[in-house]
Amino acid sequence: MPGTDHEGPGGHPRRAGPRARLAKRAALAGGAGTLIEFFDFSVYGYLSITIAPLFFPADNATTSLMATLAVYGVAYVARPLGGVVFGHIGDRRGRRGALIATVVSMGGTSMLVGLLPTHAQIGAWAGALLLVLRLAQGLSSGGEIGGAATLISELAPARRRVLYASAPGIGGTLGHPVPALGAVDGALAVGMEPGAGGGGRGGPGRSRTA
Repeated sequence: MPGTDHEGPGGHPRRAGPRARLAKRAALAGGAGTLIEFFDFSVYGYLSITIAPLFFPADNATTSLMATLAVYGVAYVARPLGGVVFGHIGDRRGRRGALIATVVSMGGTSMLVGLLPTHAQIGAWAGALLLVLRLAQGLSSGGEIGGAATLISELAPARRRVLYASAPGIGGTLGHPVPALGAVDGALAVGMEPGAGGGGRGGPGRSRTA
């Protein structure tokens, strides 16, 4: 068949058609997109010891950290719901539109998390707003990986469908350890031990930059 990766006359492979090239580009973009999206999603966990005293101050540092990690866990609860919501949008409005919505949502909420005022500035509202934004990030990440895999599998040639559709999963997996490197590099840049609290905002009364 023209435009596929099957063998042509004489046993020579056919050149990839426009659809196959589009599928390759979609796979590469899907892998890179999920890596970036899951970087945004998981970097919170690596910086939780820094975030804790800024948004959930308490007399007991463990209590503060547990509250911060609870917000991290809530985002995971929202991920399956994000798959359902954006999957439905993809079925009704188109895969690409739904996928773009997840990327824009994740980028926007990540920026807003970086601009949030601290507990010292607005009190308990800081933690509440952080929770809302983390829920939005969970919805976005849940919708992105499933939407990307579905779109790629619909575009990919039959013989390479599973291979191409694995790209978002690979990107999502890499999106978890990569932030650890960034957190360590950032900690070393400000002259503190990796994992130590107090970096990133220059004190409880200052707002963090995105």
